[in-house]
Amino acid sequence: MSHRFASALACLVLLAAASTPPARAQSPRPTVSFDSAMNTWFSDENGLLTIDRNVVAFVPDGPLNMAVAVVDASGTVVDSHTYFPDMNRDGVFGTAKAKGPAQVQLTEPGVYSIVWVINGEPATRFPVALKQTGAGDDPFNPQKTYAYDGLWRTHGYWTLHKTGNDDPTPEFHYWVGGLDVPEDRRSDMFFAELIRDGQVVAHSKRTLGHLPPGRWTYDNLTLYHPHEKKDTPYAKLWTQADLLTDGKHELRFTRNSDGQMIRSYDYVVADGKIVPLPETALDYEPRIDHLLPRVQRRGGNNFEMIEAYWIKDGGPGTAKHSSQP
Repeated sequence: MSHRFASALACLVLLAAASTPPARAQSPRPTVSFDSAMNTWFSDENGLLTIDRNVVAFVPDGPLNMAVAVVDASGTVVDSHTYFPDMNRDGVFGTAKAKGPAQVQLTEPGVYSIVWVINGEPATRFPVALKQTGAGDDPFNPQKTYAYDGLWRTHGYWTLHKTGNDDPTPEFHYWVGGLDVPEDRRSDMFFAELIRDGQVVAHSKRTLGHLPPGRWTYDNLTLYHPHEKKDTPYAKLWTQADLLTDGKHELRFTRNSDGQMIRSYDYVVADGKIVPLPETALDYEPRIDHLLPRVQRRGGNNFEMIEAYWIKDGGPGTAKHSSQP
C-alpha cells in the first residue's frame, strides 16, 4: 500500500468518527459486499457516480458508523459522504443507506478508489478508472463524455438456482457495458463458451448475450451442453453436477460482430468444488480487498444473502488470454 494511499485512509478514519466510540475489534471485521460495490451508479455521460445503498456484513449491534469517500491516485480525498446510523439487519448482514444525494462528480481522467470506512476502520475499497470518451468539440453537442472502466471486465460469480429437478441449475452473473461495444456500433451481442481442459463443454444460447450501450449493467446467463443452432429449443441445461466436474476451466465471452474475445474468466474445480479465490477468505489481508463470498439474491421481495462462487480473469487455471481489449 502506498504512503499516499495510507495517508488518505487515515483521513477517512476521521471522516467516520461519530459521537459513539468505535466498536471493539472483532473477527471477521466488517466488509462491504463486492456485488453492491459493482452496482454503484457510474454515469457514462458526465463522470458522475452516485452511492445509494450498500450491503454490509459483520457489523456489530448498535448505531452504524459508516462513511464512503473517493480518493484519487495522489491520495487526495476528492469527496466523501456518510451513512444513516440505522440499518436494516438480517443476521450478520444489513443494508446501509447513504445520506443523499451521495454523489461525486469526476471530470479528470485517471484511477480512483472508492473506500468505505466502518466503525473507524477502512473496510472495503473499489478501484475504478475514469476515461474521457468524447472531447466535447462537436458544435452541436459540446459536451465532454466519459466512461468508467475496471473490475466489471474481470470479475463474475456463479450461483446455484433451484429448479424442479434434483440437480440445481447454475447461473453466471456478470457486468457488460458500452466499452464492450465497438465504437462504430450502438450495441452488440456475445457468445459464451465454457472450456474445460481445452475442450468446449458448454455454451450459451446464440440468441442471448446482449451488449448494451452506456454504463456497466448487471446480467446473468445459464449454459447448455453443446448443440447446433437448430437444436436450441431442445438443448440440455448445464447443471450443478456438470459445473462441479474437476478440471481447469475458462469461461469466454466472444463478441459477435468481430469475433473478439471480451471476457476470459479462469477457475479450477478440484474434488467437486470450485477452488475459491484467496480474496474470499474471511481472514484475507489486506482486509480492504476482501471479496465477500455472499451476494444478495436478485428478484423477489425478501432480503436474502446467498453463496457466490467468484471467478476472475487470471484466477486459478491455465488460460493464457486476457479480457482486457
